[in-house]
Amino acid sequence: ASANGIRLVGDAATLVDPFSGEGVGNALVSGEMAARHIIEEKNHLEYQEELWQVLGPELINSFRMQKLSRKSWLLNWLVKKASKKPALQEMMTEMIASKEAQQDLHSPWFMFKTLMF
Repeated sequence: ASANGIRLVGDAATLVDPFSGEGVGNALVSGEMAARHIIEEKNHLEYQEELWQVLGPELINSFRMQKLSRKSWLLNWLVKKASKKPALQEMMTEMIASKEAQQDLHSPWFMFKTLMF
């Protein structure tokens, strides 16, 4: 996402959220960060490191969500469960909109508790 004298931001840096397809937020974050690094004359590698530190965990999590959503049997099972359980409906809605809620999906205890009770 960078080289000497070059800082890529947003879509150009492939920072579109793999799960939601949203990219404006990451474009703004990376744009502000790139501007700051240029003004402060920081090395391009420092930009890459900070960019990954800030956005990397979110992008990894969204990629995992994308992979899970490709499993149609799992998605169908979740939708069927959610149709009978309002708390699960709310959780699924939150996972689309909230990065914090998406992180819960990777906790085995959270999933067990949510789906079985």
